[in-house]
Amino acid sequence: SVEGTAINVPLAPGTSGDVWIWAFREVILPALERFQPGAIVLQMGTDSHATDPLARIENTIQEWLQAVALVRDFGAPIVALGGGGYDVANVPRMWIAACLTLAGCPVPSLLPEHLGVAWGTPRFLDAEPLEPRNQGKTEANSVILAHSRYNS
Repeated sequence: SVEGTAINVPLAPGTSGDVWIWAFREVILPALERFQPGAIVLQMGTDSHATDPLARIENTIQEWLQAVALVRDFGAPIVALGGGGYDVANVPRMWIAACLTLAGCPVPSLLPEHLGVAWGTPRFLDAEPLEPRNQGKTEANSVILAHSRYNS
């Protein structure tokens, strides 16, 4: 890949969603500004959600959607792809919410009843915020500093 076109932001297990979106803003948005891509491939993995067993990040759907909206608002054409996610109740509702967000449509509070029953939750969005907040900030700050030194 071309330098700066793929960025990894490793965060500690237990990092809270507020720190996750902060790190996203601090690393990814400046990289987009610097690189000025003609298009973005947005791989919408849902494994940063708090109930997903893989990443062990304490993200809510709302925090994850903030990242989707930030990429959308950058203004480049987007190719949106599904991605990882191991909590079956979250994957379809997060992808649907992401598609609505990318299209500039509001995300409804409640799922249609039959989907809520099938997915084990009546809501599109999570109760917010998850507690505790500000978890993993020291580790995330180290990652952000490393990216800023690399990109200065």
